[in-house]
Amino acid sequence: MSEVDRFFRQLVDALSAAGPGRLREPVTVTEITASLLPYRTHRRALGLDSSEDYELTLLRLCAGEGGLAHTEPPDVLALFQAELASPHPDLSVLARGAHAALILAPRRVAEALSAAPADPHQPYAPPAATPTGNPSPAPAPAADAAPAPIRSVEIVDTDDALPLDDIRLAGAPAAGPAAMSDEDEASEDTGAEHCSFCGGALPAGRLVNFCPHCGQSQSVTHCPECKAEVELGWRHCISCGFALG
Repeated sequence: MSEVDRFFRQLVDALSAAGPGRLREPVTVTEITASLLPYRTHRRALGLDSSEDYELTLLRLCAGEGGLAHTEPPDVLALFQAELASPHPDLSVLARGAHAALILAPRRVAEALSAAPADPHQPYAPPAATPTGNPSPAPAPAADAAPAPIRSVEIVDTDDALPLDDIRLAGAPAAGPAAMSDEDEASEDTGAEHCSFCGGALPAGRLVNFCPHCGQSQSVTHCPECKAEVELGWRHCISCGFALG
């Protein structure tokens, strides 16, 4: 994972902790450096050794590196990109664009939310204890034994869903002939749809326009002028510029 990817993941976590709605709202350089990811309190999590490394990584993110985010207005984005392309970037350019809007790519936000964080202490975990004596060897698993169910997360790419609405929890496979406890059966959810925003289960067998848990819209919004897909909170269509209500 590159420094920019790690910075983006930390920024997504900070915005998610501030409120799910913040992930759809633009942020400024000032917000990032002052309250969301200040260098002094996040340098270890970001894996950056100096404030210059911190500012350079932020400049790379604002310049659109990796398609993680883009800056508006376009002239500030061009300023960031030109400075980053120079042999010795002038990091004071961030102060000149401190109030520009940094918009996170919804698809990359969904990927960051669905990725499980790695345990940084795992390489240092002690080895498993070896039992004393000569215990009988454990029986080898049968060749036709059913594999353990795996709970996975997939990102569905369709034209009829908003980017952040593409996260669906895949149902676990059948448990096989082994008997399941009441607790396991209660936790098994193979047919219910889930809210793409908070993950709550949606009512089955009916049309659901809003999540009963968080109130998030489950429908798609289109521009009334050109019919292009728009996101909640936008004031203008990015395809035709039409002013949205």
